[in-house]
Amino acid sequence: MYIFGIIVFIVGGATFFWGRRQKQLGAEMEKGTVIPVKDAQAGATVELYGNVVSQQPLKTPFGGRECVYYEYSLERQVERRDAQGQLSMSWENVSSDRQM
Repeated sequence: MYIFGIIVFIVGGATFFWGRRQKQLGAEMEKGTVIPVKDAQAGATVELYGNVVSQQPLKTPFGGRECVYYEYSLERQVERRDAQGQLSMSWENVSSDRQM
């Protein structure tokens, strides 16, 4: 019973500190000043608003929707039996693509 209490205490503490960090990050973003995207520093936490406009938008391969970026990976589940008749399952890549 004590072990369960210790586990709950540890998980609760971790959740508390994670939530506190998220609240701090939100507060930092609220008080931040608005700058042009080109002025954002690499690796900095930024919040972006707006629309992307492209003169030659891409089309998604499944659905044909216009976009400026897509990435997909199509896999299938494969069943195989070894010499002893044991069944094993794995995933096999059928196709994948990324366009931007």
